Amino acid sequence: MIVDCPACKGQIEIPRHTVEKSEYHAPLRSEQATDAQKGKLRFYRVRFSDNMTKADASNLIDDAMARYPEKEQKYQEWKQAEEDFAYWYLQAVKSDLVGNDMGMPTPEMVRETIGFLNVWQPDWRQEVSGGNGFSRFLIARYPNLQNGQAIEAARIADSTVRQAEADFREF
Repeated sequence: MIVDCPACKGQIEIPRHTVEKSEYHAPLRSEQATDAQKGKLRFYRVRFSDNMTKADASNLIDDAMARYPEKEQKYQEWKQAEEDFAYWYLQAVKSDLVGNDMGMPTPEMVRETIGFLNVWQPDWRQEVSGGNGFSRFLIARYPNLQNGQAIEAARIADSTVRQAEADFREF
């Protein structure tokens, strides 16, 4: 638990097990559960209400972890895979090749390419320096990304995003 420290004028972390449960949950009783908490509960296949609080979610997560300790490792692996996917998807769609040499890849294309590379080229992350390198893998797996219609659609989407960013900066 992170708390304000008046002595050091900063924040410090107090290990959760050292705080009385009622004291720990007091400020969380009215706050809605986070998306991360709901995601973890879904992973554990625990049912919960839409208006669940952070404290309720925390209790359900603690209970699920106590009942199924073997699932926590799988959850951490799943969470890492999702973070990995999000990173490479962002790298791919922000690549300089999108709109010039290739169309916009779908999330499914990125996920499948990561899975393929993990099996057939396990050290591929060391060989890829960023979005353009990963995009070359995508083009090799999905040659249809190089057709004219896909490239034009990516250009239009990119120009719309750039215009929105420019409008936002001017606002």
